[in-house]
Amino acid sequence: GPVRPGAGPNPGGVVRPGGPAGAGGRAGPRPPAVPGRRAAPEPRPAAAKGSRPAPKAQTAPDPAPSPREEPAPAAQQPAPQGAAEGWPGWPAFRERLKGRLAVSDYSFISNPAMAEGRFDGRQITLWAANDFLRDMLDRPAITRPMAELCQALTGAVHTVAVKVGQAPPEAAPAPAQADPLTEFLAQGGSNITVE
Repeated sequence: GPVRPGAGPNPGGVVRPGGPAGAGGRAGPRPPAVPGRRAAPEPRPAAAKGSRPAPKAQTAPDPAPSPREEPAPAAQQPAPQGAAEGWPGWPAFRERLKGRLAVSDYSFISNPAMAEGRFDGRQITLWAANDFLRDMLDRPAITRPMAELCQALTGAVHTVAVKVGQAPPEAAPAPAQADPLTEFLAQGGSNITVE
């Protein structure tokens, strides 16, 4: 006949400690507790499907390379002020910014009493005369075009920092590599016959 709730050996479906296997993952009754002793922790059941995966086996880490194997790249060492390849010097760089900045922004950059820029081979530092000017110059409308122009000239991405203070003296820009034939002809090289 039909099975009624509450009938049978487990009325109400209540799982009692020490019950049948499957009740809490235990099989059979618990051993009696010994006074003054803690019971050993029960082993945990194996992880069910869909639960966390078991941790991956650890492999031995790769041995650290010795300092002799990795010489320090020269690109990370700072270059002297203005000596980076492609950097024309602050006055020429500032002049090239003229069409890239709004007139109001360029007026701050073009006045040496307000701001001067220097390039150390890694970043352009714009030196402002005071905190007010630093706040006016440290905006993407000014720093982004400066970084883009520097990248176009040097071929690498450089950041722009704006600081308050006096700019250090700028070394002369690195001379551009001229064509040897053009230099020879400019010096009066007349012993060449064009046929």
